[in-house]
Amino acid sequence: MLAFKTGAVSNLLPPTGELAYPPPNFSRRVFWTCLAILPEVVASQFVPLFNTALRGTNMGAIILRLPAVKARTGLSRSTIYLHISEGRFPKPVPLGARAVGWPEDEVKAINAARIAGKSDDEIRALVIKLHADRKTRA
Repeated sequence: MLAFKTGAVSNLLPPTGELAYPPPNFSRRVFWTCLAILPEVVASQFVPLFNTALRGTNMGAIILRLPAVKARTGLSRSTIYLHISEGRFPKPVPLGARAVGWPEDEVKAINAARIAGKSDDEIRALVIKLHADRKTRA
């Protein structure tokens, strides 16, 4: 059993704070989606506590895998790749021979643009800017 009592993680857990396998009243899909984003939530809460040398600096981009991107955008896999082909979503970053991911800040920027009601042309311009910023970050 895993026990967490802090922050956003506690909102995912039953009142006892224990994560049962599988949790009652959870579908398998919801359970695995929660597990896909759980390490990011835990890392975002606890890594700054232990990385005192890096506190206040740009600690580097967090790379999100597809299940986390799907959870954060609400889009399906096929819709994400359709938006990529239309230039309305950033292209993934290769992580290895058969693994890709998306920088968290780019996903946040696209979500913020959608929430702000930006047009598709404005989002395409944002994606071009995000791709250009990738090259300057390295």
